[in-house]
Amino acid sequence: MLEENIDKFRAKAIAEGVLLGKQEGKIEGQLLGQIEGSVTLLERQLMKRFGPISDSTHVRLKAATQNQIQTWAERILDARSLAEVFNDH
Repeated sequence: MLEENIDKFRAKAIAEGVLLGKQEGKIEGQLLGQIEGSVTLLERQLMKRFGPISDSTHVRLKAATQNQIQTWAERILDARSLAEVFNDH
């Protein structure tokens, strides 16, 4: 009887862990999708404003955090050059 209860408890814990893992994965996927969308939009804005962007700029954008992307997206409104968008000073 005790072994059966332990087995049921273990099975329930495993099932709940799997569900939590799936939910966490779904949320992570949504966040990554939002970041990718923000990067794509910022790339288009940069190209529209300053012309073609370099491969190193593409790499920098792909590696950026959401906060960096938001900061750069705000700076593009006042920046006179691509360098000013990325200038952290």
